[in-house]
Amino acid sequence: MASKIFFVLAVFLVMSAVLPESFAGCKKLNSYCTRQHRECCHGLVCRRPDYGIGRGILWKCTRARKG
Repeated sequence: MASKIFFVLAVFLVMSAVLPESFAGCKKLNSYCTRQHRECCHGLVCRRPDYGIGRGILWKCTRARKG
């Protein structure tokens, strides 16, 4: 019985570490995204960072610019 509970808990922890955005329903600030604006949370847009490691390859949810 204890081994089943441990297994379920381990699977949940792995899934929550691998797919944190899927549990939240939308992707939060600085989460990786796939160029679709609607997958990021309200007020965020998906764009390529122009700095840092992997720039131009990995897209992230960032704050929408005002103006």
